[in-house]
Amino acid sequence: GKPASPPVLDSAFPQGPADDKLDGLFQLFDFLLDNEVKMGSVSINDVRQGKRDKILQLIRALKGWEDKRRALATTLGSASSVQSGAFMAPVNYF
Repeated sequence: GKPASPPVLDSAFPQGPADDKLDGLFQLFDFLLDNEVKMGSVSINDVRQGKRDKILQLIRALKGWEDKRRALATTLGSASSVQSGAFMAPVNYF
């Protein structure tokens, strides 16, 4: 996967319903699309409006994506230098 670059600060996200800061949400969705996270029909507006079912759908999609990445890292074995933890970077083999 591609890491968010530069890292997104918490201050880039809306702090409440009346907050119009969208930079963080746009960067989040760019990250999700760049990393082919299958999130279904969740939109930035769904998250911004606090639609619980859509936010849960997004969280489940992220969890499924991370689980697949961890399984792949495990399959590759400990001989590679795969970073463990959330949102691992891929290992390039030459």
